[in-house]
Amino acid sequence: MSKVRRDNRDGSHADVREPGITSRYYIALHNLSKLLKETIQCLPNQRKNRIILDLGCGDKPYQPFFAGQYSSYIGVDIDSRSLADINASGEYLPFKNGTFDVCICTQTYEHVIDPEQVTREVDRVLKKKSVFLLSTHAIDPVHNYPSDYWRWTDQGLRILLGEYFSSIVVHEVITPLETISQLAVNYLPTNKLGTLCSILVNKLAVFVGKNSFNTRLPRLVGLYLVVAEKGQN
Repeated sequence: MSKVRRDNRDGSHADVREPGITSRYYIALHNLSKLLKETIQCLPNQRKNRIILDLGCGDKPYQPFFAGQYSSYIGVDIDSRSLADINASGEYLPFKNGTFDVCICTQTYEHVIDPEQVTREVDRVLKKKSVFLLSTHAIDPVHNYPSDYWRWTDQGLRILLGEYFSSIVVHEVITPLETISQLAVNYLPTNKLGTLCSILVNKLAVFVGKNSFNTRLPRLVGLYLVVAEKGQN
């Protein structure tokens, strides 16, 4: 396990937080970024000395959203090329019980071998009256990092987290039309024509994605954001 102090407080790593219109994940990441920022700004018990864990941190894309809200922001990732402060597995976190006030974990749960063990570890290292922010895929093409194991439903996420958190709110980050659009972009060619088509599909999805027609479609969710809170006990 190596320790190297790194951060992204200046927001320079913006490709995930502010995806370009040509990105195949533009729709999901654009919506997630907006929802995460709003959620973080409204977190309970906000104070400047909070300790935050970014699990599966990558380049810590959402660290700027916590500006002024923490004294320590610690990233954990298995990838030594990331901005992780500690290279470790989520199944075995090298921290004492009750260390953190907030844990954020974005697009990581589909890649862990044992989600139950990771959730148990997150619960262990979180303080009482803390918050867990989790986003993960319901529908998405297989993407290895280094492997891809799981897809989720809101009911499955509630079962997974229900033993450890007293309050669980599950947000559907993208609508059925947006989910279909994002899947379509994944299968476009990477040449100039494909890039042009990606831009058109992404812009169209932004325009029609929240249309009321979505309510008449079968439920189809590309990405969830879960806000789970621990009570006093």
